[in-house]
Amino acid sequence: MLDAAGSHGAVTERKPPGVSWESWLEEQIRQAREDGAFDDLAGAGKPLADLGESYDPDWWVKKLVRRERVSVLPPALSTP
Repeated sequence: MLDAAGSHGAVTERKPPGVSWESWLEEQIRQAREDGAFDDLAGAGKPLADLGESYDPDWWVKKLVRRERVSVLPPALSTP
């Protein structure tokens, strides 16, 4: 759902002047960690899928086709 500003979800505060990007981002991460934003994430503690496979430049297309169940056959030739 979009808010009045047209963005998704909560908006973080702006980086204060005089503070480096690195220290400001580290502070944001520290605060999120304390608030539990990283607790119970989906896939936590599980190995990355396809980690041992060789690189395939079309990996994203193949995953999209599998996920969306895209068929390249005409409906008359595809099996029900």
